[in-house]
Amino acid sequence: MTQATYVRTADIALGDLRPFPGNARRGDLAVILRSLVRNGQFRSLIVRDTGDGLVVLAGNHTLQALLALGPGPCGLTTTVDGQELPCAPVRRPGVGAHRPLRDRHLCDATATRINLVDNKAAQTGGWDEEALAELIAGLDGDLAGAGYTDQDLADLVAAIEEAYEDDEEPEQSAPAGNTTPAQPATSSTAAASGDARSTST
Repeated sequence: MTQATYVRTADIALGDLRPFPGNARRGDLAVILRSLVRNGQFRSLIVRDTGDGLVVLAGNHTLQALLALGPGPCGLTTTVDGQELPCAPVRRPGVGAHRPLRDRHLCDATATRINLVDNKAAQTGGWDEEALAELIAGLDGDLAGAGYTDQDLADLVAAIEEAYEDDEEPEQSAPAGNTTPAQPATSSTAAASGDARSTST
């Protein structure tokens, strides 16, 4: 098994980066965008040089958010200490539009915001479960260091299959010629069906 090897840290044009193919995570871009506007980019993207291009391993949603901001001033502003300022990636003189700021001299409040949003953005994202199962299965059982187990994969596949079965079940309809009017649902039945709907979303 080949170990990861650090090569370099560099500023790289966003257009030279490609998202990880089949990435199963669906990030909350709104949360990430708001953080970029206020805090700037506080974490480097982890990139792999495949020989055919640079592929982002970690930071795919930060890449998407930076691309959404665009190559030049985005017109977004943030209020800091009562002063309205342009978004963080273009705030400092001499820093190119939407380049990351590596200012380690942060005030306590900014440091707290970064810690909070870093954890919140991870919490509010979601998953494409089929893509996730495909990525895990593609490791052919060698899951050491992936954060998943064979049982995780089995549970994920079972949940996907159950969702498919639920989608394929035909709706119950009254037999042809049945003239008996449908009975209204009781309050307990209606409440139960409402609970089922809310937990399945």
